[in-house]
Amino acid sequence: MRLLLLALLPVPALAGLPGEDEVVSTVDLRASSDADARIPISFGVGAGTAIPLDSRILVPDLELRGDLQFNRLPPEEVEAFMRETADAGSDVPDRLAYTDLRSRISAQASWGATSREAGLRGRVGPLLVVEGNAGAMDRLAPIGWAPDYTASGRLGLTGDFGVAMPFGEEVGDPLLDLRFGASIAAPAFASGGQLSDPDDRAWALTVDDQTFAPTGLLGRETRAWGDAAFSVDNLRVGLMLGFHHRARSAVVKARAGSENWDVLDQPETIDPLVQLTVGAQF
Repeated sequence: MRLLLLALLPVPALAGLPGEDEVVSTVDLRASSDADARIPISFGVGAGTAIPLDSRILVPDLELRGDLQFNRLPPEEVEAFMRETADAGSDVPDRLAYTDLRSRISAQASWGATSREAGLRGRVGPLLVVEGNAGAMDRLAPIGWAPDYTASGRLGLTGDFGVAMPFGEEVGDPLLDLRFGASIAAPAFASGGQLSDPDDRAWALTVDDQTFAPTGLLGRETRAWGDAAFSVDNLRVGLMLGFHHRARSAVVKARAGSENWDVLDQPETIDPLVQLTVGAQF
């Protein structure tokens, strides 16, 4: 996390509030819904820096944003199934839970990020989504289970648009920022897990003699949301409501179509996306 803060909050950037024509930085704590994890809420931290590049209204600011969120896997019903189907004679530990980490990093052209004037707001830019776990192989491999990968990344685009409504004319007066946004990220890389084991590599990447590149193990991620951020002086709070969908990977589809795998070919669910943030801007 220290590296994330150093990258997003360089010392010269720790400057002002919206309306001061200076760099605006934020740090926050966040709680997010997580339908795939052991508990339905992930906790994390976020950081961002908006850097004004030119005073002309059509020239966007540069906005760097990132977060890191923490949860535990697998869900309890999945853990129960793993226990029931563990290799005969294996020593099943008391708990199979392991750490799941997820990070979203973006660099966007952003219009109005350092302003407090009423009007339209927007930003758009590339997105990197990185997910990984710690301890999955140690917990699961001895009982006959192991993940296809323990780290993965997706690359894509993210953007939003909306309107800012100031309450007062002075810097530090209340400011409400309402936006609608969306993102899409496609597989970029996968590593670890069985991909790192020469004995299991063919099994992990081949289904009925059809071979997949590491990116073939991942599914596309799509998100859509609306969010409201309210700030006064250095305090900033936000609420995001939306939807999150992760498509089936190519390997899951291939296993579902194979007579050698007992896998159902059913679409992944569209999960609700809820996120609450509380932090500071400076």
